[in-house]
Amino acid sequence: MAKFRGPNQGKKLVWRITADAPLGQFVDPGALPPPSPAVPGEPEPGGWVVSSFDLKHGVEVREDGDTVPGDLYDALFSFPKVASKPGDPA
Repeated sequence: MAKFRGPNQGKKLVWRITADAPLGQFVDPGALPPPSPAVPGEPEPGGWVVSSFDLKHGVEVREDGDTVPGDLYDALFSFPKVASKPGDPA
């Protein structure tokens, strides 16, 4: 049986999906990822440590319902009404 080993036949590579390659790419598992450039004013992603802390201690979530008017919300998220068949009780 033939085994696919990626673009480089001799090196062990793994398929990884990152923010820089959202569709994925082959990378060397031993190589360090290149540092991502920090965007000023944008929060750094916390990773698994922040996620674990939030799961353990809880997270405060606040939803403001005033962001989308009710008419627009109903137009975007309404389901089409099913027409009743003749003879079905109303």
